[in-house]
Amino acid sequence: MHVKGDVGISVGILMRNGFVLVEGNAGMNATALLNGGKVVILGDATEFLGVEMRKGLVFVKRGCKGYVGAKMTGGRIICRRTKPVPPVKEKRLEKEDLALLVEFGISGMLTMNYGRYEI
Repeated sequence: MHVKGDVGISVGILMRNGFVLVEGNAGMNATALLNGGKVVILGDATEFLGVEMRKGLVFVKRGCKGYVGAKMTGGRIICRRTKPVPPVKEKRLEKEDLALLVEFGISGMLTMNYGRYEI
């Protein structure tokens, strides 16, 4: 699915597979209960990104607000460095993460602004 513009709350909620590309901002609870697939948000994501996420991949090109990964049990979130909710920890970007960043126009020193968040 391709969304040209902003989305309200809970984009990708309960998604099991597939791909969602949002060319704007995402409201609260984006990718809540995500259980597979890939969600790319080219704007900002507000609070509770990836809440109770089980698996899958979330990429946010711009900023992530508070409570990233609250009650997350699996999957990974890649976004600008932020303070995740424990037990989610920031981990080192891997080769596939860097390839994803390059795909969306982020390379070189700019990759240092991004983190990988997972259990």
